[in-house]
Amino acid sequence: MRDRSSVKRVHKHHTNDPSCDVACLVHSFPCFCVLFLLFVPHQCFVVFCELQLHGSGSGSGAMTSLAHRRLLRDFKQVTANAPEGISASPVGDNLFKWTAIVLGPPDTPWEGGVWKLDMSFLPDYPQTPPVVRFCSEMFHPNVFQDGQICLDLLRGPGWSPSYDVCAVLLAIQSLLADPDTHASPEGGANPDAESLFVRDRQSYNARVKALVDKQLDEDDIGCLSAVP
Repeated sequence: MRDRSSVKRVHKHHTNDPSCDVACLVHSFPCFCVLFLLFVPHQCFVVFCELQLHGSGSGSGAMTSLAHRRLLRDFKQVTANAPEGISASPVGDNLFKWTAIVLGPPDTPWEGGVWKLDMSFLPDYPQTPPVVRFCSEMFHPNVFQDGQICLDLLRGPGWSPSYDVCAVLLAIQSLLADPDTHASPEGGANPDAESLFVRDRQSYNARVKALVDKQLDEDDIGCLSAVP
């Protein structure tokens, strides 16, 4: 990622007036700035989104404005201070749709794998949790066949507005290595994976390692280049 100085250089290139900032450009040349923001660092994307909040009304608009502000804060946090092994960013200019990756935890069968996820946020975020699902092929007791994740943190009772994107992804990364098992495997998201995890850990680990090896063997560009 380019540093903040690159933003200043681009800014200076487009105006000789030091008092004119990116906000002026957006208001004066909206179409140009949308294209401009596609080729500048994430900081300018944040500026652009913050400008969209200007003049927000009440009611549902105010709720969306609050969600925007919180997602911008999450984006700044995951961009500047992302914990090791996780990364995420909005898809295009849509703050409510994100793509993320979680690296397999070290010293586990998941190590070496790059696990891609989609994240969707509702307008009342962070009052409600995001909808998160794996896009990568998975074999895990708490991951459904369609990639949805069975995790208390992502469900109503276990969710807290204090959780942010980093907290969600860290919880998912931890879940990879430490599944939440049930009294009966049939009650899990993936009964076959849970049964194998409980009864034959060596075979379970081999199945997971096979997924990691498959990523590497296929040189899965869509997955391995998924770091936002």
